[in-house]
Amino acid sequence: MASAAPRKVLIAMDGSRHSNFAFDYFVNHVWREGDEVLLVHAADHGSLTSAPLFSTDPMFVSKLLNEEETEIKNLMERLEGKLASSGVAGRAVRYSANTPGEAVVKAAREAGVDLIVTGTRGLGMLRRTILGSVSQYILHHADVPVLICREK
Repeated sequence: MASAAPRKVLIAMDGSRHSNFAFDYFVNHVWREGDEVLLVHAADHGSLTSAPLFSTDPMFVSKLLNEEETEIKNLMERLEGKLASSGVAGRAVRYSANTPGEAVVKAAREAGVDLIVTGTRGLGMLRRTILGSVSQYILHHADVPVLICREK
């Protein structure tokens, strides 16, 4: 029996338990030897740009940006460690776009992946309509299959 060709797989990672569940699900149920994994962190800067002091206190904004940059740097190091400890070949990258969903779809297109894996918070219809859903955006805009991992 011939072995299946290696795949390029993008896993959307934001550091939440939902994204960690998606990573673990992929490793335990989907991963094949030879797969190349791209962990994509798409930062959401919405909270910074809507801060009430955004335009009036540059020192406050600078402090927020520095704190966020430190958090992202720490997350990227944890993601690289997650890959190494799981024995999965790949790398972690940071992507930017208007929204996290757009960033993931953009990263998938540019990297030419075969599959996107993402977690989901499992929002109800009303909350999903108001807040938006990253996984729903990815599902409807991706050019490749999407595996949405929902924690029980």
